[in-house]
Parts: sequence; structure tokens; C-alpha cells
Amino acid sequence: MVLRVNPSKIEEFGKLIHRAEDDVQSINSYLLSNDNVHWYDHGLITKFAWSHKVVVETVGNTLFMYISSLDQSAVGLRKTATYYRKAERDAAARVDALQPVVKRPAPHFKD
Repeated sequence: MVLRVNPSKIEEFGKLIHRAEDDVQSINSYLLSNDNVHWYDHGLITKFAWSHKVVVETVGNTLFMYISSLDQSAVGLRKTATYYRKAERDAAARVDALQPVVKRPAPHFKD
């Protein structure tokens, strides 16, 4: 079994993860800018004000966890791509070092 890694594909996936993080941050911003519902003087609906606040806080905390996880994943994927690019160069250098040096005569050009 041969493991083949394409660092550019890993990097592309990291960019998708970063875009997902941006999307979740947009959702969180929307939530925070629209969470203050004016409950006063609305009769029966005021009974639900506390529940609304709890739901908004729970969703906000969940989104924060997603943002953090997505950010860490994007950073990890970027580091992984960099590692595999370096590992491939190092492996190629080791293979080259194992090859015997062959002296080649200088080319002779006819005038």
C-alpha cells in the first residue's frame, strides 16, 4: 500500500474550511445584532422572554465552538500541507544522495 498525499488538495480543503468559518461568523454576527427583542408592554409574550434569551445564548456558544474548531482545522490543514511539501523535498533529496555521482565529459561543440 502506498500513501500518496497531494499537498495542494489539502490546502484547498483548508480554504473551504476557512470559508465555512467565515460563514459561521456571519451567522453569529447576525444573531448578536438581532437578539434584542423588545418584550416590554407586549402582554403574554413577555413570559417567553427568558426562554428566548437562553436559546440565543446557547446558539451563540455553539457557534463560538464551531468558529474555534473551524479556525483550528484550517490552521492544521495549512500546516499539514506545508509539512508534506517539505517531506517530499526531503525525500527527493535523500534519493538523490543515494545515487552515485557520474562524471560526464564536457560537451565538445564543433565550430
